[in-house]
Amino acid sequence: MTSHHLNALEAGFLQAEDADGHTSLALGAVALLSGPAPSHDHLLTVLAERAARVPRCHEVLHETQMDLVAPRWVEDEGFDIAHHVRRVAVTAPGDDAALFALVAQVMERRLDRSRPLWECWVIDGLAGDRWAMLIKIHHCVADGVAATAIFEELCDDWALTAPAATT
Repeated sequence: MTSHHLNALEAGFLQAEDADGHTSLALGAVALLSGPAPSHDHLLTVLAERAARVPRCHEVLHETQMDLVAPRWVEDEGFDIAHHVRRVAVTAPGDDAALFALVAQVMERRLDRSRPLWECWVIDGLAGDRWAMLIKIHHCVADGVAATAIFEELCDDWALTAPAATT
């Protein structure tokens, strides 16, 4: 099993979050898509394939007692894509205000540090035959350009891989 210690900046993001119980240092990106959302099974399959190409999506933090050294990334031997993908619907009428409120609610909650530090939320019920995908990752996983690359890997060209939803 290979592992890599977090660098000082990555560890600093964890410490900053730990310093204030009301703070979440997750980054998020929302993609709005037209048409029906894919089935949950198809979504899990596609995201599992895409997450396999992003090592941090399968790694979990391993911390030492008394935090004597920086945490390290280790492979999550019990990785289950279903723990990272959630489906939710906005309240009627499904307008932008309802979407923004839901995104704010999701983003304010901290990620579970016992699992790889990312989540995907499929948001149904949007007006205009739309759905959304919110990808949330912890800042210690990636910052700026690296986060954009992860978001693109998980979300890009979704319309090309997502068949119509089945009921």
